[in-house]
Amino acid sequence: MKRLLSLGLAALLALGLAALLALTLAACGGQTPAVTESPASTQTPETAPEQTTEAALPAVAGDFYAVQGSMGYNSLFNAGDVFYELRPRTGYCLVYKIDCATATRQVLCNVPGCTHDSESCPAWLPGRLWDYTIFAAGDTVYVYKYRTSWEEMDWDTYYQNNVAPYLGEESTRSGMTPEEFTTYHHNIYTQQVQPACLYAVGRDGSAQRRIDLSKNLEGTVYLGWCDGTALYGSRSGSDNSDPSQGYRVDLATGQVKNFALQPGESVLAAQGRRLVTARFVTQIPLPDAETDGEAYQAALQNSTVECDWLDPVTGQREKLLELPGKLFTENSDFCGMAGGLLYFSQRETQPDGSNVCTAIRAFDLETGQWQEMPHSLTEAGVWLNDPTVVGLPGIAAQAGRYLLLVVSDGNGNMRMQILDRDTDTLQQTGLTPKQVQNQQDRGQLPLTDDGRFLLCVEEDKKYDFSYALIDAEAFLQGSTDYTPVTTIQR
Repeated sequence: MKRLLSLGLAALLALGLAALLALTLAACGGQTPAVTESPASTQTPETAPEQTTEAALPAVAGDFYAVQGSMGYNSLFNAGDVFYELRPRTGYCLVYKIDCATATRQVLCNVPGCTHDSESCPAWLPGRLWDYTIFAAGDTVYVYKYRTSWEEMDWDTYYQNNVAPYLGEESTRSGMTPEEFTTYHHNIYTQQVQPACLYAVGRDGSAQRRIDLSKNLEGTVYLGWCDGTALYGSRSGSDNSDPSQGYRVDLATGQVKNFALQPGESVLAAQGRRLVTARFVTQIPLPDAETDGEAYQAALQNSTVECDWLDPVTGQREKLLELPGKLFTENSDFCGMAGGLLYFSQRETQPDGSNVCTAIRAFDLETGQWQEMPHSLTEAGVWLNDPTVVGLPGIAAQAGRYLLLVVSDGNGNMRMQILDRDTDTLQQTGLTPKQVQNQQDRGQLPLTDDGRFLLCVEEDKKYDFSYALIDAEAFLQGSTDYTPVTTIQR
């Protein structure tokens, strides 16, 4: 299950920013497009309005790294020599640790005699996988729980509406006793009514504590990046007159602080100690997309899309690129960021109704230049999986070398290709169509710090995977000499 980055621009970017880039590049012969000035843009760094209601943000503590992909939840975090995984169970989730040296996986719990099926277990979390994001910082594994938009109700009301009528046939069909069915729903209820918070589990699995946030952030706030001491992200307004908001959430205290964004602006990515933002720039405020969609689309035709570097502490911004909004199309995607490159794809609908990738391009954040991708990528039915590396900064730089592409014939037959960006060579893999589907559901192509891929080889049940490790170079040469990751029960 996936959810949009945020309201407004970020959702639009996930649909259309790539088309702006691809079409503009085609017109400019692959060079960096010329910038069209607009009243809201500048060529020199500028400072956002000061925040008068809160103290200044602390300095960014370290290089940013992604804790989520460009869209959706995240249940696997790459720490190089180990992975931390959130696995779904019936009505609850458990935090697991995958040890790459021993190729083993076990519950992150060191409590003697623990059965791992209640809140007394340090690795236990109530509810379903979709509302959680797992990541690591320092000596702690964190799980961020965002607040959903469920209607407030007490347990008795929830029970009468959602449990009691289904205790018989429904619980039997699900394979649960009435007691298990009730416990399942009570866990779901507990998760949904809990305000946004952080769960902190020691890397030794000895204890868990819940860190309540000072502000109850809704699910439309996307916190996708960490500097080692805090999460950063944004909520974008629905138009240029609605103030957007940046957020910093302290991992130690749960304190939420805001930083200023331009109207309609969203955080798109992060590199080093700066964020990358994007927004539509118009001569006049954008109409409301929900109440006046036709006028909204018309206004976009005369807009530009601006991407900036942003220092969240000082508010200093510097333009990266600007593109004409009239090239906006729904058949395109912002794919994500890996190895300091922003990846975009453009898709076109064919006469037979099929949707074909016609271009994949990358923008280098360090050089400010476009990189062309191999033309062989644009065969029918290919798409680039989210390339965002969810892991610590060191491993993220290394893993950004490899991109996962999936090719489908439209009849459920899928194959996986891997592009090595160091050599720009494209390799077919020997994974079966089912394994390709599993890997696509996983969303990432994790790489250990000793150069092995963590592959999804089976799916025990939906979004609960079995893994194997294999040397990356050997795998690209066609090897299937996998080392299965064994789950240790304790």
